[in-house]
Amino acid sequence: MTFDDEEVYWFLRKSIHGGLSQVFHQYNIKVLTHINKLKYNPEANNITAYDLDYIITRILDLDFNSLYPSAFCEIYNKNNPYTGGKMNMAGRVTKHIKIREANDYDYRDTKRKEMMNIINSEDRFSEEK
Repeated sequence: MTFDDEEVYWFLRKSIHGGLSQVFHQYNIKVLTHINKLKYNPEANNITAYDLDYIITRILDLDFNSLYPSAFCEIYNKNNPYTGGKMNMAGRVTKHIKIREANDYDYRDTKRKEMMNIINSEDRFSEEK
């Protein structure tokens, strides 16, 4: 995807998250694996993982080989309720809506509806805007 708007580029660039990860369980077995909790010890500057009394009763999803991109390939997924169960990778930026950070819920709701109208628009893939 190519951006011709520097403000949009920096907005997206600042939104990229990621980094180191630590895997404590390579697998979780329903009704057998305990749920972990992490505790930070500032004096020793370390993290201790310990099991809680709670046991895993459901497994929602497994990510064996980077299944995250499949969420964007227009395959129906009930965990994407805001877009009718389907999502697509962005191919271009057609509009940039800036939302001020405020506790004005009417403003936020208005902007949310505006964005949902764009997402659910019948002509969202049209070149004619």
